[in-house]
Amino acid sequence: INNSLALTGSTTLEIHKDGTTLTADLLDGMTALTLDGDLTIVASGDPLVAGDTFVLFTMASGSATGSFTTLDLPPLPGSLEWDTSLLISNGSITVVNPLTPLQTWRELHFETSVNFGDAADNADPDHDGLANLIEYALDLDPNESGTTAATLIADTTTGHLRLSVVKNPAATDITYQVQVSSDLADWRNVEGTDIVTEEATASSLIVRDNTPITAEPHRSIRLKVTSPAQP
Repeated sequence: INNSLALTGSTTLEIHKDGTTLTADLLDGMTALTLDGDLTIVASGDPLVAGDTFVLFTMASGSATGSFTTLDLPPLPGSLEWDTSLLISNGSITVVNPLTPLQTWRELHFETSVNFGDAADNADPDHDGLANLIEYALDLDPNESGTTAATLIADTTTGHLRLSVVKNPAATDITYQVQVSSDLADWRNVEGTDIVTEEATASSLIVRDNTPITAEPHRSIRLKVTSPAQP
């Protein structure tokens, strides 16, 4: 569309998803665009997920002004929401998840995002001795009894206590700390003094004790997981 365009009545645009391919009706080429009236978006194709973005208009120059009186957007599953905050600046709408990664994990396994009951961080609904927060940190199923044998591995091959942790790459809202102790009372995690981090990625954490096992016969190592207070 050349020159200016004023959307003052009812505007209907279609969006479509096929696998990872996203397409949308596009208004393009305007040097001036006024947003007003009602905007209806009709969706088809595969289910939408967080991060899906559709561009509905692009400007040849200048920027849009105004705002739509009403927005009729396609319903989204679960806790997903539409983010329309960039509609006036770049013409895009995006599917977002307002929940934290931990809350999303609770929704997946317990159908609630609330830190309560079987979904609480310190709960152990499968009775395997692992609290939910640990199951989340190690990417385990909190509803199926299991062990940490494949995700939390201690060894002494270096002559030091070493702990290898297989992390949940989606668990970006918690803190992993490896700690050492000589008496099971005073636990320390001072990098460079008590421990050395050999590897730290989104999916792996390998930390070894600085003290040789020959120097401390009663040395212990553990993983501590903490999370900010969440509803």
